[in-house]
Amino acid sequence: MMRAIAALLLATCASADYALTLTQTIRDETALAYAVEARLYPEDPAKLFVTNRGGGVSVWDVATPASPALYATWPGPPRGVEGQDRLGDLLILAELGDAPDSALATLNATTLEQLGRAPLSDSGALHCKLYKGQYAIVTTGLTSNTTARRRVTAVDVADAAAPREVASVEVWEGRGCAEAVSIVGDVAFVGSYCTPDIATVDLTGLPDSLRVLAATQDAAFENMVSATYGASYNASANAPPAYLFSASYAAPGGVVVWDGARMANGSLAGVRRL
Repeated sequence: MMRAIAALLLATCASADYALTLTQTIRDETALAYAVEARLYPEDPAKLFVTNRGGGVSVWDVATPASPALYATWPGPPRGVEGQDRLGDLLILAELGDAPDSALATLNATTLEQLGRAPLSDSGALHCKLYKGQYAIVTTGLTSNTTARRRVTAVDVADAAAPREVASVEVWEGRGCAEAVSIVGDVAFVGSYCTPDIATVDLTGLPDSLRVLAATQDAAFENMVSATYGASYNASANAPPAYLFSASYAAPGGVVVWDGARMANGSLAGVRRL
């Protein structure tokens, strides 16, 4: 496994023609040990949060893109973390590993002080998103246990010091590896990384249940990684996004665009490939 993803590329966009210009490259073998997900949040857009499969989280001050500086770190478990999301001072992280290591961690987003941890009954925690600031929706697809990696789990984080798992559902029967998750209204959009599957999951039954609304396959849908709409952005917009963009890693590749309004009702219609 390549561990050399220890660098971030910062680019600036010229608004006239949308051209990206490389501004700076950050290299740090410790703070960027297998960097996997980099996020900016509206609470403090000058801070870049980066999760690492080599362990923990690093936060970078990118107020001056040409001179980024390491601001803070959280060492995390040696197994590493990947998924992240934020709302206000609450930061959630998906801890990688098989049960009992598979978990959802809660941190203070400003100080990176760990507040709590919820071990998951399913192995393979991978990505996570906040729903209404009360629940963390977690995909559990990164595990060698082929019967466990197609589930989505909900964790109640209303009490960040004592998060607890409340519901779980199998997204695809007998296939799939749940990876990316995005929240559109009251629906979770979930993509698989080992099969060309996508699905929508109804969140309105929480804390009692999760329910699959629709699921479908297409050759272009393998390894669907949807745009990282997070709780902060959904809250600031106060509405589902008009569109959801997903990268398609398999042939023919490209970008798949979903109709956000239809997805908010659980529909997988309205797809367009770019």
